[in-house]
Amino acid sequence: MRSRGFTFVEMIVVVAVIGLLATIIVLQFNGTNSAVELDSAISVVHADIRRATVFATTGKTCCAADAVPEGYGLVFTPGTTAYILYADVDGDHLYSASSTDEVIQTIDLETDELISDVIIQTCSPAAVPGGPCDFLATVPAGTLYTAGTRTTDFSVTLQQIENAQTEEITVDINSGQIN
Repeated sequence: MRSRGFTFVEMIVVVAVIGLLATIIVLQFNGTNSAVELDSAISVVHADIRRATVFATTGKTCCAADAVPEGYGLVFTPGTTAYILYADVDGDHLYSASSTDEVIQTIDLETDELISDVIIQTCSPAAVPGGPCDFLATVPAGTLYTAGTRTTDFSVTLQQIENAQTEEITVDINSGQIN
């Protein structure tokens, strides 16, 4: 007479199948998390570009003198997770740490926004190839400048380190449209 239980081999096969399914599910979740992290980083940078433009067009006061600066800008450095929101006090349409320009906020995607494994891969135009890129909106008209000039549209590319996926934000220098 045969018992109605499971054999040892049957139990091993069931455990192996469950383990395989669990591994597949975990790997799928990790890939989805990476895409969400990149999308979140794009949203944060997009919002900060818009914030600099709004500060400029509304004539927001700031800085030690509590006055309206010449403009508001962002500086992105490739290979990092952080960028700077600044007030262009000296009116040269570029950020300079040694000038009277004032840092309003340093935004770090990893520590401030809790977005991990996303870096600023590239940006353009840069005053020096591979160097930082400067985006600025002037007060009160909101005229846009990149690298101190009005000749080229601005772009910044973010990369998710884990899977090397990239996504780009572009700003049309003439219309101010952000894509």
